[in-house]
Amino acid sequence: MILGFRRTQIIDQDTIEWEFETFEWLFESFGGFQQFLGAELVRPTDEYFPIGKGLSGHALAEALFAQVRSLARMDQWPCQLVAQETGPDPMVGEGQLLQGLETLPGGTFQVDRQESESGGADHTVIITYDPNLLSDPMSLVATFAHELSHYLLAAAPSLPPGDEELLEHATDLTAVYLGFGIFMANSSFRFAQFGDAFSMGWSTRRQGYMTERELVFALAIFASLHDLPADLVTEHLKPDLAKLFGRATRTVKAEIERVSALRNIDPD
Repeated sequence: MILGFRRTQIIDQDTIEWEFETFEWLFESFGGFQQFLGAELVRPTDEYFPIGKGLSGHALAEALFAQVRSLARMDQWPCQLVAQETGPDPMVGEGQLLQGLETLPGGTFQVDRQESESGGADHTVIITYDPNLLSDPMSLVATFAHELSHYLLAAAPSLPPGDEELLEHATDLTAVYLGFGIFMANSSFRFAQFGDAFSMGWSTRRQGYMTERELVFALAIFASLHDLPADLVTEHLKPDLAKLFGRATRTVKAEIERVSALRNIDPD
């Protein structure tokens, strides 16, 4: 007798339900399915990021931020970009590393409220970023997409599914909804090796709140709703995530009723 084995889903069913519910909430809150179709799958290419050569430091960050705002269709949303103060370098000497240092957040979103001369209040939206991310444009773009998603959700009429407890997770998923799923998935987990004549080692870093698998599944929902060919997505994903994307896509396509319901959302 030949035994058949069914692969398990890449994420649990409760998370699948939450992701579909959050996409539904986003559609209902921000213009429905037709509005969503205006979002492009943003890819790490010169076509999407025609950044002039020679830029560095904050000028480079501002150029990338301007592109992310434009691609997110939020370039008319007023905000300021501010660099955070850089943290201490953990490599303090030959073969010596500091441990227990607090790491900077990749970025922050805040609303600065100031009293105006007329007696009212002026609000300035400020988005900050860690300058260390300038050496990792993939993560920097993901950070900008996440913080702009905070800005978008602040304008929503209600909290997303999961309320405050899952608000940061919903912010990650919103970045996928805006078209930045490739950047979010690729930046979720980083493994790096380092070494010189005196030392060697490795480090890992988590960015964001959703896991790689959860972000890949959200990306599969985005791609399926846009009827995108798989290779348009997978050619820009890490190899292990590209394999997961295929499995996620099959699961999404099996959710025929949920996908159909999303396509029919028109809040107007």
